[in-house]
Amino acid sequence: MRYIDAHAHLGDCRITDLDVTEEQLLAALEKSGVDAAIVQPYPCSSDEDMVHQRIYEMTKRYSGKIYGLVSIYPHINKGEYEKRLRHYIEDYGFVGVKVNPVGHAIHPSSKDARMIYELAAKLDIPVNVHTGIGVPYSLPSLCMEVAKEYPEVKFVLAHAGGGMFSEEALEVAKQSSNIYLETSWCGLEDSEAMVHKIGSDRVMMGSDSIKNLPYEVCKYKLMELTEKQMEDICYKTASTVFKLK
Repeated sequence: MRYIDAHAHLGDCRITDLDVTEEQLLAALEKSGVDAAIVQPYPCSSDEDMVHQRIYEMTKRYSGKIYGLVSIYPHINKGEYEKRLRHYIEDYGFVGVKVNPVGHAIHPSSKDARMIYELAAKLDIPVNVHTGIGVPYSLPSLCMEVAKEYPEVKFVLAHAGGGMFSEEALEVAKQSSNIYLETSWCGLEDSEAMVHKIGSDRVMMGSDSIKNLPYEVCKYKLMELTEKQMEDICYKTASTVFKLK
């Protein structure tokens, strides 16, 4: 079985004081038997551009193992945001963009968020939206309206509500086929319900933390799932949504 961690981080976070090095990330993947990871900067890193650069260097050095996800502070001039996003997507080969309601203080249906969705549609990339911690902005239900407004954009609800709002994330996903659930920090039973109620091809494994990665791998092994369901969750869904090569 192959495994892709659909939600990994590199660098420092000035909100949580976390700081993950390249060596720590690679060691965590190796220890957990995970083949690849989609890696993004933490919100409010000390040097956002530098962390994107570090991720890019990893994608070159570990091609097929490390993929980049763009995370830019969104409350800036639209032209500047588009310039930076295009640079990371077109020049660096990153595979999607992040909207972080708690880390960037952005409402998922605000003008600045819609700017990101419009650019994602233009660039044909998925949008990863943080849900869970940080309510009310991070409620999964706030993605329901915009997912319908932008049916051509694939929305990945990071953490799928983060446990407390997992049922809400599932209900939202039932309403729009372009919503996918990444299940880091969700309990086993909630994650299993997502697989059975919206289909394994719309659920993907993620960790959000190198210390949480072993649990997320083990969680799905403990479920009574078919081989196809495991393949979808562990690597095929993420590979399809993010168009991984």
